[in-house]
Amino acid sequence: MVNQLIDSALRFEGCRTESGEEKRNDGRFGYVAPFLKQAKEVTWDILRKPVDEAIYCNTTIKEYLHNQALQANSNTFIRVSEVDGEEKISFLGMPIREADAILNTEAQIS
Repeated sequence: MVNQLIDSALRFEGCRTESGEEKRNDGRFGYVAPFLKQAKEVTWDILRKPVDEAIYCNTTIKEYLHNQALQANSNTFIRVSEVDGEEKISFLGMPIREADAILNTEAQIS
């Protein structure tokens, strides 16, 4: 078991997204810390890294949010910004992405 973890860690080349971009290059295969302080430092290092979170919606909702963002003032939390030459919509700093698999008729998740 330990040898498999070591082998996997040595062969790990990083995760890739569907478009081929490198997403993460710090594969974690198992961790044992000899000291409590070391375990805490490693854990906090992992937790402090940004997470790839987003709000997903369908085309209809994204168009509505885009229009709201264009009419936004300093008191609203939805924004349009340009990143790498593309307009990006965000709510409280979290990006809003389009997913055509989401329908307007779907039930609410609770």
